[in-house]
Amino acid sequence: MAVKRSRKTRKTASKTRKIASKTRRKTRKVKKVKSPAKRKKPTKSSNLKHDTDLGTLTLRQYVNAKRKTKQNEIREYEKQYLSRYKQPKPQKRTSSDLYKPEIPKPKIDRRKERKEYEQKYLSRYKQPKAKPTKSSNLKHDTGTLTLSQYINAKRKTKQNEIREYEKQYLSRYKQPKSGVKKSS
Repeated sequence: MAVKRSRKTRKTASKTRKIASKTRRKTRKVKKVKSPAKRKKPTKSSNLKHDTDLGTLTLRQYVNAKRKTKQNEIREYEKQYLSRYKQPKPQKRTSSDLYKPEIPKPKIDRRKERKEYEQKYLSRYKQPKAKPTKSSNLKHDTGTLTLSQYINAKRKTKQNEIREYEKQYLSRYKQPKSGVKKSS
């Protein structure tokens, strides 16, 4: 944690800092004595302009001419190559067979549709109205089989068997009644 210094100590600290920086500057100046053997940076020959012949071969003009002729040949060849082939016209992208959007259907009134469906559904399961039957009609055979009496008898026997089994089952697992014990 930093301690707050008094005004007097701050002044003296700043004076010492100033003196130290001055002495550092003086020593730097003393050290920076120019050395007599400094090397010059070599200059490129391309930057120098000589009127006299230096005795070196300058092949630049020949190399440049050869490069230009080669590039011209390449351009002509490319033109010939491209003239052989026509660029394909951009075709419409056909959609894949995996996904084909459905054709939009006209709007349907759901309420009407639901009402019609409910009427059809309920008509299947509505019980027919009981018609009064005449005793004369019962005597005549209409050609239909009436199996209801046999079905009812079979159902009753099955229910009786189930009741008997339930009684036996309960008698096997019936818990004994526990009497109320009086604590004395």
